[in-house]
Amino acid sequence: MNKVVQIFIGFIFLMTFLFIGNPIDFSNSTYDRISVFLVMTIILIIFFGLYRQIREIDNKALKRVNLGIMGLIAIPYFLIGLWSLMLTTSSSYPIWQDVSIYTNDDGKKVISQWRETSGSIYDYRDRRVIAEIGQLRVSLNCDVENLSGKWQEYLIEKDTIRVVDFDKE
Repeated sequence: MNKVVQIFIGFIFLMTFLFIGNPIDFSNSTYDRISVFLVMTIILIIFFGLYRQIREIDNKALKRVNLGIMGLIAIPYFLIGLWSLMLTTSSSYPIWQDVSIYTNDDGKKVISQWRETSGSIYDYRDRRVIAEIGQLRVSLNCDVENLSGKWQEYLIEKDTIRVVDFDKE
């Protein structure tokens, strides 16, 4: 039963990581590539560890159910990994660019970003900043539309600041 609990915790970790994304960003493309490869390696090691744990389960039905769940979780990871591998090995590595920075009176910070992934394909995301140390930023995915209260929005391209009240908009 201890193995099943460990497998369940591993599945919860992997599912959570799918939704929050890689929490580590670097503004330097070389460091960012290294961090992406490191995270991909850690995820792969977790999958192999879970697979080894599942193989040791004696109950065949429980083993098959866990393998099925792991397979379902592995599908989005495989697609994200393939996409990330294509981006990180390309000669024109697309890096996330800050578009706007939201700050509130509590000291919270949310950054809206975009990147030109390929030709006419653009990605957009919003990240709640946990910490910034030089070129390293620790942040999690969030949705700007779920913010409440008054925030200052700094538009980087226009170099302007305005107050946004998300409760009224």
